Amino acid sequence: MHIPHLRLRSSLTAFVALVLASAPAAIAQPLHFDDVVLNAAGFNSSPFTSYRGYTFENFGVLTSASPFGTGNNPSSPTNFAYGQAFGSSYIYRTDVNFNFRTAFLSFRQLDLDASPATITVRGYRAGDVTATFEQDVLLTNANQRFDFYFDDIEELEFETDPLQAGGRSAVMALDDVDVSVVPEPASIALVASGLAGILLIVRRRNGRKA
Repeated sequence: MHIPHLRLRSSLTAFVALVLASAPAAIAQPLHFDDVVLNAAGFNSSPFTSYRGYTFENFGVLTSASPFGTGNNPSSPTNFAYGQAFGSSYIYRTDVNFNFRTAFLSFRQLDLDASPATITVRGYRAGDVTATFEQDVLLTNANQRFDFYFDDIEELEFETDPLQAGGRSAVMALDDVDVSVVPEPASIALVASGLAGILLIVRRRNGRKA
C-alpha cells in the first residue's frame, strides 16, 4: 500500500471540496418588504429609498390592511411596495450587479375600474443607456407572479404608461421580488487561485512519480 499517496489523495479531495464549497454563487436575498416599519395608517411616513442594499426611487410601502386602494395584495404576509401611478419607478444598486428572476405584480386600483393594463419592465447593465432586457406584462388587480430572468444588471425600471393604463388612477404593486447579488471579481479570483493550487500539487506529484 502507498499510504503517502492515499493521504495526498485524501488531502486533495478535501481541498477540492473546500474550494468548491466556497465558490462564489449568486446570493439570493428576496425583497418582501414585511420588515419595513410603517406608521399607524399603514404606510411609510418617510421616503422609501433604501432596502436590503438596493436603492428605490419613486416607491412607497403599504400594509395589506391599509385602506389605500383595492386589490389582492400582497403575496408576502403583510407589506408590499407600490410604484408611480404614471411614469417610472426604479430599483438599482451602485456596489454590485444583481439578477432579477421573478416578482409578484398587480395594479392597486384607486377607482372601480379593474380592467387589465400593461406596464413595461426594463433591466439595464452598467453603463447602458438603452435597456438590455425589456418585457411588457399585463396586470390586473389580482396578484400574479411573473418570470423575467434579467441577469447581471444594475438597474430595474418599471414604467406605467398612462395611455396603456387608460388614464385610470392606479399604482403598480410589487412584492416577493426574487433578486440575487452577482459575485464580485475578487471572489472569483480567490476560487481560481485555489484551483490553481490544486493543479500545482498534482503536477508536482506526477513529476515525482515520473
